[in-house]
Amino acid sequence: MRQRHIRLHSFGVAVFVTLGALALSATNPSLAAEKVKVAVFPAVSALPYYVARERGLFAAEGIEAEQIVFQSHPLIFQALITGDADAASNTVTLEGANINLKRPGTAYFFALNAQNATWRGEVVVAREGFAGNAIKDFKGKGVKILCAPGPANREAARAVFAANGLVEGTDFTIAELQMGDHIGALKAGTFDAGYTLEPFAHIMEKQGVARVLESGVIAKYIVGKPDGFVPAAGGVVAGKFLETRPTVAAGFAKAWSKAIDMIGSDPSVRDLLAKFMNTPAALAPTVPLVGFAMVRELKPADIGDFQKFVDFAVAKGMLSGPFDVRTMLKPL
Repeated sequence: MRQRHIRLHSFGVAVFVTLGALALSATNPSLAAEKVKVAVFPAVSALPYYVARERGLFAAEGIEAEQIVFQSHPLIFQALITGDADAASNTVTLEGANINLKRPGTAYFFALNAQNATWRGEVVVAREGFAGNAIKDFKGKGVKILCAPGPANREAARAVFAANGLVEGTDFTIAELQMGDHIGALKAGTFDAGYTLEPFAHIMEKQGVARVLESGVIAKYIVGKPDGFVPAAGGVVAGKFLETRPTVAAGFAKAWSKAIDMIGSDPSVRDLLAKFMNTPAALAPTVPLVGFAMVRELKPADIGDFQKFVDFAVAKGMLSGPFDVRTMLKPL
């Protein structure tokens, strides 16, 4: 699946619409912007949120997005349940399946971020100086591996290493670490390798901190298709938000869709990676991106790949029972 092309052809149009909306709201309080609280996880897959916010796409839909940063996906879903967040920018799909299995209708994915060998999301790296050029080279070395936080990331990493014939406790140990600490921990030698996310893998590589061993490992080792559509995360709206403010939720998704278009056609939006996601400005133009897609655009094969990923989680005991991914997808 290729990233979709832009339909909003001019930033000037967005500015004009935004200023017009602001002017109307100033003269008519009844047209004041709808506030939407958005839970944001600090990774490159949050880019559509920042594009929609900074390029006036939310404002054009009469929405004021209020950001709340979280370092843990389970905490994001707790916020969606309690009403502390109305939506989320890039939440792990396995966490979504887990909470919807226990509490149906908690949250719905309206957009998904595909990860595979082409669209880099999760990446296995090794620090500079570590002897080894492939995951299988960890064998017999007691490698200390840092991992992106959350049960979904941790169990996916374990499955990837097991698929390479590695035994936990003998060939490797694994510890979760907040994303912002990944580069420093590898640079200091506290860990030998990492199961990390973009843009951090790209930054490590370009700064000489670590080497990329392999990307798209979920698609390759878990789904069995290196080029498969594996959405490890995506954009979410809370069920409560969708039920009580359906028009606002639809406007939120509309702005998101335009942001995806803009990412595919306007290279300047990558500047937002430097501004909001701790990416050095010189590296922002080359940071690998995931395959952003709206749920309404998915093909049956895409949903099939997604289902294989969730079935893996069920088999590993990460979910308490079978789960149909279609029940948590909303084509807004």
